[in-house]
Amino acid sequence: HQFNPATNSCVSNEFPHFSFGPSIFLARDDDYHDALGADYAAGTIDSGVLLTNPNGLEAQTLDAIREEGVSTVFVAGGPLAISNAVVTQLEATPTYYCGGTAIRVDPITNQQEDLNVIRVYGQTANDTDEQMAEYIGAEPINQLNPFAEYGSTDPFNDTTGENSTTFAPSSAVNTALLVTDSGWQDAVDASVPGYNDQLPVITTDPGALTTQAQNTIYNDHIGQVVVVGGPLAVSDAVINQLNAE
Repeated sequence: HQFNPATNSCVSNEFPHFSFGPSIFLARDDDYHDALGADYAAGTIDSGVLLTNPNGLEAQTLDAIREEGVSTVFVAGGPLAISNAVVTQLEATPTYYCGGTAIRVDPITNQQEDLNVIRVYGQTANDTDEQMAEYIGAEPINQLNPFAEYGSTDPFNDTTGENSTTFAPSSAVNTALLVTDSGWQDAVDASVPGYNDQLPVITTDPGALTTQAQNTIYNDHIGQVVVVGGPLAVSDAVINQLNAE
């Protein structure tokens, strides 16, 4: 998401009522896992994903945070992904209104407001992916407005394929994308509908459904999984596990 001074369009105007204020997600720039895993969460609040060096914030990143009117930064990954020094610097950074020229001031104390920083992470890349998928996306069972694509009208549904044993759901259900964790290509392809259609992008080992993937499917109450890639990317053994869920 890019600030446009001509239209005064930025995160703080696009989604100003999120409970944490205008928000952005921040991921390391030397590995793809966390950035792609954050796409779904960012899409649910019409936000975006910025990148940073794990050990120091670049001027471009700080400029984007300021110009976008961000008040909360969700850090995707633990201290090994983005250092505590980066988090400390963010926490001491003032927040600005959309456009980046006026500092936010607390209306009660009349003091400047600094960024609110929240880490979302696990011990491994797959753990962080699970936490990102569940942090924003978890919904109670029988939610009236399920996220993602729906039932028999789902444009991504391919239940007539050779690996499917069930039919498309007849009613709206939560839907997720499943990709291999052994390469970035399928995850990049999945990140587009993941962001735009708010589909959690879940990573798994090619040969077996990981515990983290199973947890995400359960905790996000997923009723339909779209597997991105052929059997060399996500094996038939994983498909069989999904069919047994």
